[in-house]
Amino acid sequence: MVCSCQIATERLCALLILVYGDESFDETTERICALSGIMGTETQWAELERRWVRRNEGRPFHAKNCESDWGLFQNPGDSENHKKNQELYKDLTILLANSGLFGYSAVLDLVAARKYFPAAVDLAYYRCFWHVLDAVQEAAAHVGDIAKFTFASRVESDFNALTLYGNLRNSLPGWKESLADELSSIKADENPRVQVGDLLARESMKAIDNILGPVKRPPRKSWETLKNTGRFFIEPFSEGYFEASAAARDAKIERFSQGTRDYTEWLEKKGRHHSHTNLLVFMGTRKHSL
Repeated sequence: MVCSCQIATERLCALLILVYGDESFDETTERICALSGIMGTETQWAELERRWVRRNEGRPFHAKNCESDWGLFQNPGDSENHKKNQELYKDLTILLANSGLFGYSAVLDLVAARKYFPAAVDLAYYRCFWHVLDAVQEAAAHVGDIAKFTFASRVESDFNALTLYGNLRNSLPGWKESLADELSSIKADENPRVQVGDLLARESMKAIDNILGPVKRPPRKSWETLKNTGRFFIEPFSEGYFEASAAARDAKIERFSQGTRDYTEWLEKKGRHHSHTNLLVFMGTRKHSL
């Protein structure tokens, strides 16, 4: 069974918590959106990175490609290729499980989101991004440290994510004290630590899709390996979340995205048109709305 999130923070005792993350969608990008952040000290990350790069033989890791024998993980002339890729995926999962790092994933049920907010713009990635920031901020504040984020670069969302990060950090109580002033993004191929985030994001997406998707499947052994450490958590946002009053924070976003008077007047005054970027900028001018 998937655990609900309750980050265990007593072992995150560092002056600086480093967080690396990535996202994963189901094959159709219609059912599940997952965003993961993995946190730990530089010492923990450096040791895992060394082992990770060596096991991959210097090849950039992509969880989906490895499982599906795509891209750099395809080798038509090798009849044992699929088996080798499965062994690689298993070994990397074990490396992560034994690393001492902590992981949190926000996983959004896209079907439920459309059901309860059918007229809203698509903010799935930003919702998950917000929840990951929130969980890590809580963990960092608990131990009195600062968390620095590095996420996989996404051309379609990098600027907006940076805007949202700045708005939240400057608006919410305690966030400035526990989150670094800058958010970084980097291409996954160039950073093994982000590739680790990709593995957790895929495991989180698959864990929830196997429960909510059209084909019900038992938990994956790879996810069970991570979950059983007690350091990796998935928080699903599905029917109950969108239906309950606890979704008030997201409901505010939805009201803005459907065109409230204030937002419409702001767009007209600024001579702008509706977009994700303008929505997030507007929210930053209404600190109470966050």
